[in-house]
Amino acid sequence: MAGLGRMGRGTRSILATLLLFSSAAPAQSDKAIERKLLVASFENIVVIGDMSVSITTGKAPSAIASGDKRVLDSLKLERVGTTLRVRLQNIINNNLGVPITAPLRITLTTQDIKDVTLSGNGKLSISEVKQPNLVRMLLAGNGAIAVGKLTTDQYNAAINGNGKIDLGGGSVRDAKVTIEGAGVYESEKVRTRKLRLEHVGNAISTATVEEGTDIYNRGSGNITIGGKGTCFLKQAGSASINCAKVDTGSSK
Repeated sequence: MAGLGRMGRGTRSILATLLLFSSAAPAQSDKAIERKLLVASFENIVVIGDMSVSITTGKAPSAIASGDKRVLDSLKLERVGTTLRVRLQNIINNNLGVPITAPLRITLTTQDIKDVTLSGNGKLSISEVKQPNLVRMLLAGNGAIAVGKLTTDQYNAAINGNGKIDLGGGSVRDAKVTIEGAGVYESEKVRTRKLRLEHVGNAISTATVEEGTDIYNRGSGNITIGGKGTCFLKQAGSASINCAKVDTGSSK
């Protein structure tokens, strides 16, 4: 009987150990996993949601995603024409009462990028954007768009919210930038020939302009324009405006 008692205690110990590993198994699923995804060539990108997306241009199309398995199961890459939409089909962060611990990261490659849209609080980085005609960027929310190098003839950018667009270098012939909110636009390393800048709110903009900048400011914030160009103050508002040359009349 004593032997049977010892065997019973050993069995209970084994069962307790198995239960411990069994209860820990779901926690392991929270660790980041990597998954390769099928994607065709695209030149326009739309990112919706809180995720980190990086794009390397000049390469054949590819896609790799990493993160919590539950998030990866909800990730959708949809291609319509030449536009790739990256989004989450279901927001599951709190649906099951279990927080998502591994951030969602998507790495993409494609030949060229022309139009960029980021909606939400995510991050989108692009190695280089080079187009002979027009490049457009739209940022809605508190996210961030970073481009290593931008080269184009025409450039249109809009920030709606408190997000940030950061351009690391390049050249632009004519640029038009509109910020509604407390967003940030940084392009001091980009050689811009002409710039039309519009602020509505407490925004911050920094640029380098060779010829002229038309400034329409309706709010506070800060505007700093470097280079040899002249700033033409169409609407000064209450922002701090710093330019090498200032003209309160009309641009020629």
